[in-house]
Amino acid sequence: MGSILIPLLFIMAALSVLPGMVSSMVDNHFAISRTENLYQEAYYLAESGARCAVRDFTQIIREVQAECLSDFEWDPLMHPLSSLQESADRHVAEDLIPKLKERLKEMGYGGPVADYNEPALSDLSPESNIDVKMIKRFLNQPPEIRIVSRAKIGKIKRQVDAILQVNAVSQLYDSSLFRMALLSDGGMEVRGSGSFQSDGAVYTQGEILAEGQSRLELCNHLFTRQNIIIREESSASFSRDLVCGNIIASGAGNQVICRRDVYAYHPAEALQNSIAIRGSLHTPRRSDFLAGAATGDILYKMEKQAGWDYKAHLDPSVSVPKVNVLPNETGFSVLNPDSPVLFLTPEEKDIVLPPGEYSGIVCTNGSIQVGPGDSVNFRGLLISGKKVIVEGNLRLKEDKKFLLRLLEEQGEPLKHFFRVDDKKALVEIGSFREHPYQEVIEE
Repeated sequence: MGSILIPLLFIMAALSVLPGMVSSMVDNHFAISRTENLYQEAYYLAESGARCAVRDFTQIIREVQAECLSDFEWDPLMHPLSSLQESADRHVAEDLIPKLKERLKEMGYGGPVADYNEPALSDLSPESNIDVKMIKRFLNQPPEIRIVSRAKIGKIKRQVDAILQVNAVSQLYDSSLFRMALLSDGGMEVRGSGSFQSDGAVYTQGEILAEGQSRLELCNHLFTRQNIIIREESSASFSRDLVCGNIIASGAGNQVICRRDVYAYHPAEALQNSIAIRGSLHTPRRSDFLAGAATGDILYKMEKQAGWDYKAHLDPSVSVPKVNVLPNETGFSVLNPDSPVLFLTPEEKDIVLPPGEYSGIVCTNGSIQVGPGDSVNFRGLLISGKKVIVEGNLRLKEDKKFLLRLLEEQGEPLKHFFRVDDKKALVEIGSFREHPYQEVIEE
């Protein structure tokens, strides 16, 4: 019996100690788990502060960029070799950072290191604390805003930093040519009872002629430095403001109606009875421009519309694949009229547009022609290095949204041809990660 009793006593003693050991192990486990949870909560708290600051400062930068763009006015005479996008980028690059500095100063972020308004985070425990600072580094390239978010929960401290890189870009994904329906280097002739109609703007560096009982009808602007000549019982109608050298109606049986203002480089000796101008006729003199007279401002505006060179907005060295066309001796035929066509050639190739209704972009250094008896309804953009000759019927429709969509669908070659780059992000997050906790934040 004694030999059994002694081991039993040892077993009972061990069992009496075991609950205490188990309880201590459980307490230690819960303590470790709580510490780990608080450590993770401190990280989430610091991360939340950084994300709030990134969101708010990104929105401020976007608002300042929008303010810069509202001040932008495209002036092809100031930067004749720059595209619309390049001009806008230059304007934003000059104004964005100074305006951003001023806006941040107005909001209380004037110093190089400033306290960010504590983010509104709900359900914070009494022992939790968050401090977020912003540091401006506008001399860096690209300029930066550093966000430092520090969180404390009891004795646990964690820090998350973010770097916002500010790209001084306009994000103006556009071309000045897309507001046109027709661009011609050699002018336009409508003859042989032909008709030309356009609800899009027309720009030409050559003379415009309608003869042989032909008809011009423009529902949008026309910009040219050269004369508009109407003869041989032909007619012309202009619904919007018109910039031209002069309007000449030669002979009997012609009719010209200008429903808005006419801006003419060369004043007529006497207004002909066959020309009706329902708006005002402006004929500024170049001497007034040089002397700084008020009419000189009008001449400058005329030059901005009719005196620029559209070829500076193209890159003819870029080869653009032909789409939905079958090239032939006279130009091309359209494979599917319901799909856009792309026919851009750097050659001086004279193109006869195929009859029918279709859309897209046609560009050549030669002439663009519509044959006798043919009827063409075209939506998009025509660009002709020589004359546009219409002996049938040509109707144009401007569609800027369509052209931008086509630009996006066709990709890099077409974008580069029109000197339009992909939209670069205004704000990029250079980094977003945890850093060792700093008690003092310095510039």
